[in-house]
Amino acid sequence: MSTWRHHPAVLLGTLTLGHVAVDMYAGFLQPLIPALREHVGVELVAMTTLAGVCNIVVNAVQPLAGWFTLRHNCGGFLLLGPALALLMALLGVPASYAVLAAVVVAAHVGIGVYHPGALVAAHDAAGPSAHVAVPVFLSGGYLGFSVGAWLSTQWVAARGFEGFWLLAIPGALVVGLIVLTGLARHHVEAPPAPRPGVSTRRDLNFYALLPLGVSVVTATSVLYMFLTVDLEARWGTGGIAWGGRALAIVGLSGAIASYLWGWLSSRVSPFALIAVGQLLCVPFFLLMVTARSSPALMLWSVPTGAFLGGGFFPLVATAARRAPQLTPTLRAGLIMGCSWGIGSVVAMACGWLTKLGVTTGQILCWTVLSMVATALLAGSLYVHRRRVQAAARPL
Repeated sequence: MSTWRHHPAVLLGTLTLGHVAVDMYAGFLQPLIPALREHVGVELVAMTTLAGVCNIVVNAVQPLAGWFTLRHNCGGFLLLGPALALLMALLGVPASYAVLAAVVVAAHVGIGVYHPGALVAAHDAAGPSAHVAVPVFLSGGYLGFSVGAWLSTQWVAARGFEGFWLLAIPGALVVGLIVLTGLARHHVEAPPAPRPGVSTRRDLNFYALLPLGVSVVTATSVLYMFLTVDLEARWGTGGIAWGGRALAIVGLSGAIASYLWGWLSSRVSPFALIAVGQLLCVPFFLLMVTARSSPALMLWSVPTGAFLGGGFFPLVATAARRAPQLTPTLRAGLIMGCSWGIGSVVAMACGWLTKLGVTTGQILCWTVLSMVATALLAGSLYVHRRRVQAAARPL
């Protein structure tokens, strides 16, 4: 007999809390780069490289975990993911860079393996309400990352890394909930086989979206990598706490705005939305990264978050309708994983520019060039799509 533990709302709530938790731990590393650099005594480029590698690990692990989950029809990664992710609460323990790297890479493997199986399980648990439940599940990632950026920086600013291990408690509670609800034994249904004989002409459209996805997330990757570093250089140690608050606002604003962007994308071309949104973001982004006071930083973080990444979800939704020989989960996962993975490489490469005398403030300001490039690319795809549609109309 079904119990409350197996009720769809309970299962979906547990999966969403798990998403919040693992992405909360993902939000620890980049905002704490200044503190960790001092803690283990390394240069900035060493920490930005580690952060970039961790982001690559997350996005490389996801398709592998998704394939394994579907192949073996099991949900064991739903338990393993949060159990490994909570290792991020041990950031203050390692005294050497090598041990720190081992801990955070292992944690990011856990962060990566949770997402594919949890997304499929959320879809299964929601049933007919999946069109509402899945966006709620996905927005949990934005919320978690924002909470992680805020919580970790405020803790370190107030107490250093003393007692930081207590932040493992939320992850441990999520692990307990997953065991209690039986999700660790969840059987993931394999998707239906691809339809044979589908033309690959639309596949080109799908793969053409990958460069746009990379362009959209590059600015976000650079912002999260360097904002707290730059604020610490300009404002002193208090800059870490204010940077964490600003990044939390950026994430929350983006999460809220994503629902509006999603609604608009059903009425207006997502390419047009991305082009306009990126251009509107440029002045707010510059005002944010050059802010000289904390009120100004907080103020400009709101529109920056709303416009910076708000068009990414509509882009993912558009990609999910392309490449019909791939499953919807794989289509969405492919564009998300490739976009964030390559965006992380770009942010990591920017860290090496500091070895050439380029300041973090200059890197942040130059990031607006990627927004302009995104707008131009999205605009060109919009024009191309309109031409194709016009050519297809009967005379």
